[in-house]
Amino acid sequence: MGSSQKDSWDDACCCLASKCFSGASFKTGAGSVTETIHKLLLDYSPAFGVVLSKTEIQKFLEYYELIQDWNRKINLTRLESPADFARFHILESCLIPPRIEADINSLVDLGSGAGLPGIPIAIMRPLLMVSLIESNLKKAIFLKEVCRTLRLENVEVIRNRFENLESGRWECLTTRAIESFSQMLPHIERLSSGCRQVFLLCNPELASLIEVRFSDQWMFHQELVPESRNRILVSLTALQVSRETAEPLVSRET
Repeated sequence: MGSSQKDSWDDACCCLASKCFSGASFKTGAGSVTETIHKLLLDYSPAFGVVLSKTEIQKFLEYYELIQDWNRKINLTRLESPADFARFHILESCLIPPRIEADINSLVDLGSGAGLPGIPIAIMRPLLMVSLIESNLKKAIFLKEVCRTLRLENVEVIRNRFENLESGRWECLTTRAIESFSQMLPHIERLSSGCRQVFLLCNPELASLIEVRFSDQWMFHQELVPESRNRILVSLTALQVSRETAEPLVSRET
């Protein structure tokens, strides 16, 4: 991105952020909801096998408040009940960080939207460089504001269509299933060609499609998201031969 493009991007961020925050207050009238989210995160986290630190919980509460305020101005997400937000937005995303191999340094989140699962991953893995891909200008500006407010120095926001991205830059890829997910699959395949791990949040039908499509080059694993009936976390681990070691990164017997 050239300097003039960067300046325009920064100006757009400041302009929209000021509009979205005009007259907004994170604390006034929001305390009870924030306290509810706090309690729900603590109550549900054992079922997800997730242990959250005080710092992580505080960042998730700030993140929730940002989503609430910005959602009044732009269509970020269909806000569900606090319980659903805690379970299927935050804690669902928190299933991924412990499953990312320790020596993986970079991750790309395709179609990040409101920042899920990318933002929770970045909060829980502060040494992991996370790229959030979002083509919608307003949503991309929201993501930059989240990173600024939460002081997430390990996150970059890339305003682009994933179709235009080059493969080979990231070691791990994540995305949540969207309505056009089947149309995304060829691009996910292309972008994952240089990855060691891929994590997809989807329904059982899409999980079956992914298993068939990726079976030749990936070890497939799926698990039901806790507290849900039809949410699946698909984990793919690369089977391709390492150019440096000339040995399989993972064998099917392990």
